[in-house]
Amino acid sequence: MATNISPKRPATTMRCGNIKATIWQNVSEKSPSFATTFSQPFKDQAGKWRNRTSFSLN
Repeated sequence: MATNISPKRPATTMRCGNIKATIWQNVSEKSPSFATTFSQPFKDQAGKWRNRTSFSLN
């Protein structure tokens, strides 16, 4: 049985240098709320793009 559930898309994505901030909107009965995730895109040894979610300022 197939369902037509589309994946959740971010409200917006912003970049500052090599750091990416993705803003997600969560809709509830009361009001919408927002959550932000931070990541750092990088290429691994095989040349494939990955996202690092744990990093320091250095």
